[in-house]
Amino acid sequence: DPLMGIDPRTDLYKLLRELVLSNKNFEDPDFPKKDYSIFGVKGNRRQIQGRVVWKRPHEILLKGNYKEISLFNHPNLFDVVQGDIKDCYFICPLVNLAGKLGTLQTLFNNSVSNKYGVYSVNFHVMGQIMEVLVDDYLPYNETKKEICFAKISRNQLWVALLEKAWAKINGDYNAINIGYTEESWYMLTGGPGAFYKTEQYTKEEIWLMLNDFVRND
Repeated sequence: DPLMGIDPRTDLYKLLRELVLSNKNFEDPDFPKKDYSIFGVKGNRRQIQGRVVWKRPHEILLKGNYKEISLFNHPNLFDVVQGDIKDCYFICPLVNLAGKLGTLQTLFNNSVSNKYGVYSVNFHVMGQIMEVLVDDYLPYNETKKEICFAKISRNQLWVALLEKAWAKINGDYNAINIGYTEESWYMLTGGPGAFYKTEQYTKEEIWLMLNDFVRND
């Protein structure tokens, strides 16, 4: 049952129930398979070399059965691979979260993948949880035969879907090009972030701060 384990109060539950009854896959009308979802309305399409199309994971990975695609599969830091966009400020926190499955699972209202291609991500915004629905269509470089942005490692979707949800709430993929790590940490965990200029501190002071962070983790 694809609805098993999903909170009935979520938008995901309502939408997925409709998709199951109609036996259709989800295409997000608020973040459509259009160039402007990648580049923005006035973005430079030449920043990606090659022909870009939108594909579902099983089409990209040449899997005949969606059951071979997973949301999580014992995630680790090597699953997190950045693509052709400068969003390392968002990708780096995912590297740290990769070893914390419990925290990763709280970011999704899904617990497993589903053939209907609808997923729900929880971001922290102004002290509240924001549920962000996304489909599983990903920008794919048909010329280079690779996903344009965050990759799918070991048939897992979690990295690519988190990045897509982040792009959606920012307007498009181009809009997440360059940002602040402390903002990403807050959106992903709800925990406060801080920015330090290391040149303003001695090595000893930096070491003490790092140890304090580890003790309070």
